[in-house]
Amino acid sequence: MECQRSVSRRSAEIIAGNEDLLMEIILLLPAKPLIKSQLVCKHWLSIISTPSFSHRHTRLFRRRPKPQQSFILRTIQSQFFYFSPICKVFHPFPFSSPYTRILQSCNGLLLIESRNSKYGQKYYCVYNPITKKSRIVWIERSDKNKKRYISGVSLAFDPKRSIHYKIVCVMATELFQPDYFVDVYDSESHEWTSFGTPFPSDINTIFTNAIYWNNRVYWIRPTSKSFYLDLQTGNVGSAPDIRTPSRKHGEINKNYVMESNDHIHYVSIYLRPHMKYLLVFELLDDNSGWFELYRVNLNPISAAFPEMNVQVGVLGIVRGETEEESSVLLHVPGKVILYKFCDCSFEVVLDLTKSEIYKEDQLQFSRYDVYQFIESLAPV
Repeated sequence: MECQRSVSRRSAEIIAGNEDLLMEIILLLPAKPLIKSQLVCKHWLSIISTPSFSHRHTRLFRRRPKPQQSFILRTIQSQFFYFSPICKVFHPFPFSSPYTRILQSCNGLLLIESRNSKYGQKYYCVYNPITKKSRIVWIERSDKNKKRYISGVSLAFDPKRSIHYKIVCVMATELFQPDYFVDVYDSESHEWTSFGTPFPSDINTIFTNAIYWNNRVYWIRPTSKSFYLDLQTGNVGSAPDIRTPSRKHGEINKNYVMESNDHIHYVSIYLRPHMKYLLVFELLDDNSGWFELYRVNLNPISAAFPEMNVQVGVLGIVRGETEEESSVLLHVPGKVILYKFCDCSFEVVLDLTKSEIYKEDQLQFSRYDVYQFIESLAPV
């Protein structure tokens, strides 16, 4: 036994003394353990805390297993919480400004809109919730003495392509029947440039709640026209329509659009007194249409959790390494339930019934206040 300890000790000393070998090993570690590893010793801190290490760790995105998917949840009272369904961890996640709104989560980075006071000027920043680092990006709102109206701001970041990100700002010079144009900020050059050509659209077009996927920014709307912006060509196109079962008389229907581990999903939940089911669709890689991925009978869950008969929502799809490892997070008053598609099993992964944010017969989080993100050292 003592011999084994001596061998292990010598192995550790060899690794610790070999800078290149140590670097190759810790580069393969997930982001969150690396943040804690900075406390091991000054030597590890000097390696992990450097920008060059963050860049290398981000570039090696493909070499590591798919990172853990976590969530930031915002309550109706504007309180933010960190939630890991795998580790079943839930704790407050405060921001420096109380007037903060998350606009988008994109591959480990958050796009945030903030104010210094309730009616103060808006400013935007890119924020890494793991490293706690951020960068403020100011948007110019005047052009040749004309007022420019911001229709939507979105984030485009894919560590498989680059360690740099882009911010896409859709603007208009008129509030009614406008022509839209796009400015793009590049984190590598720290400059804004005009992008593509102005394009017309109708007054009902909404350029918020964007999803970045396959080098395109999508604005998907279940009941109106959906668009995408191709960041390679600058072209604006129409996203394919989603064909879901029509709602029957007396039936409640809720629809969600969400991204998980590089897939775009459209989720529909149908609620009847004696029949409840959920449909999950996925957008094809070539953008040609949607296909039905899962169909879930929610009656067994409803029988186990009568709260579902009062209120129910979908927090997100948790996409695993394979389809068999994927699951969906359902939210009923006071509880978050994880349902596994592979074997139809389900369990409570978060119980809020004794929490101060719990209110009977009410959901604690709405569909627009759930932000899934991967844990990353991506620089801002």
